[in-house]
Amino acid sequence: MPLVKIDYVVSFSSEDPENPASNLLLPDVKSKWLCNVGESSCSVVLQLKNACKIDSITIGAFHVALIEVLVGLSETPNEPFQ
Repeated sequence: MPLVKIDYVVSFSSEDPENPASNLLLPDVKSKWLCNVGESSCSVVLQLKNACKIDSITIGAFHVALIEVLVGLSETPNEPFQ
């Protein structure tokens, strides 16, 4: 199954200097993004190269109680993520 191509990182709440959000753009599946140590919550907004159907997502999480994945369309930025 091909990986979805991420065009760019729109925004992020924080990032660890050794594991920045820009790592999510790398084709290496071992590249990761981490927020700063001690953050109670963090977020990242990604722009995909093309609209596509995503059947599954693999997310690695370290000491996390909740993960929420929201989606939206860049053509309708005033509509909230769902």
